[in-house]
Amino acid sequence: MSELQLRSKTAATFGVNLPAPIVETVPDLLYLGDGSSRFLALQAALGERGITVTAAFSAHTAADYVKQRVFAAILVDITPETKSLDKLANWVSAAVQSFEDTPLLGLLDPSVVPTSAFQSLASHMSDVFDHGTAARDLAAHVEAHGRRHAQRSIVTLGDAALSAICHPDTGLYSQRFFEVHLQNQITLSTERGDPLTLLVVCDPQHDRLTPRERSLVADTILSGVRETDLPATIDPDTFAISLPATSYKGAVHICERLFRGLDRTTPHLASRLGWRITEKRAYHDSERLLSEARSGVYQKSRMG
Repeated sequence: MSELQLRSKTAATFGVNLPAPIVETVPDLLYLGDGSSRFLALQAALGERGITVTAAFSAHTAADYVKQRVFAAILVDITPETKSLDKLANWVSAAVQSFEDTPLLGLLDPSVVPTSAFQSLASHMSDVFDHGTAARDLAAHVEAHGRRHAQRSIVTLGDAALSAICHPDTGLYSQRFFEVHLQNQITLSTERGDPLTLLVVCDPQHDRLTPRERSLVADTILSGVRETDLPATIDPDTFAISLPATSYKGAVHICERLFRGLDRTTPHLASRLGWRITEKRAYHDSERLLSEARSGVYQKSRMG
């Protein structure tokens, strides 16, 4: 909450009013189903990632929960025993606009008969998984969607407001916003005695990325960082991520996760890009910390 409040304060200096931070920002999955044998395994796998599961066993209950809090994703578990599929499909069709930015995931038993209600429900799903999908794999996907949604919730401000604080091509924060906010983060971390780490990702050869490559890297960053991490595009093709209350070792874990994501989606970029991590010291201000993080030898992208 401290970081989100600080972010709102920084944005205000640019004339942008960010939505007030919501207490319920912890990644939370809304599970909607009858409680199949997969539920407990999924709940445990998500718990390992710090994601809680709120179970709703009817469309009416799910509607109440959606009004009360923001969810990282909604998972609909459909088996041959699922009751009131028609009511569920009707609720999703009617309410889909109210949570259009929240991914609707499906966990489907292949033996389910594809009725019209089933097909209507499936048409609103962003991803569909078989009941045989490993719980850990499904948990990883839910977490990635949740991080992306949390970071991209800022786009609701509109293009005019966004132009003052966001990079026009990637949707990440702009360099100017990042520099101002980083100084505020340094001040707060000094007052609290908390660590603050800066992760920079770029091409060590400083070759230009194509617009598509730049967008792919930005999408991977959004999928891999936490809600309190602040990612920015530093022209021409450098990406910086400030990691509040995170030590060097913790930053390495975040970096490894980002490059695993790149390796899955765009292996040529994973092997091409490098990284550098710099932890804040007493003598750092934002300009010097960013300068040190952008200089020197970049590490190999493959870690292990």
